[in-house]
Amino acid sequence: MAIVAEVESSSGLADALTDRVDVIITARKGEELALPFRAALFGHRSIPIVAIGVDGTSIEIYSHSITRGYGLAGLIGLIREAVAESQPRTGG
Repeated sequence: MAIVAEVESSSGLADALTDRVDVIITARKGEELALPFRAALFGHRSIPIVAIGVDGTSIEIYSHSITRGYGLAGLIGLIREAVAESQPRTGG
């Protein structure tokens, strides 16, 4: 995995999403994802979101399935799983 961009605004996020993006990692202040992140998750590309609570006590992974894991190795596995599920299926 590699970080390819850091954005500080909704318009910066929109610009970054014009390139290939496998996952978005963000800090979450409230109970819900902000609108630009929900749009990325439920848009035509369905980009998974990793939301880390600003207090550091919670990590949530939003995708089209429920995922759970423990520790850093579990988190990395969950991110990879969410990205794999979001990729277009090929073949028959």
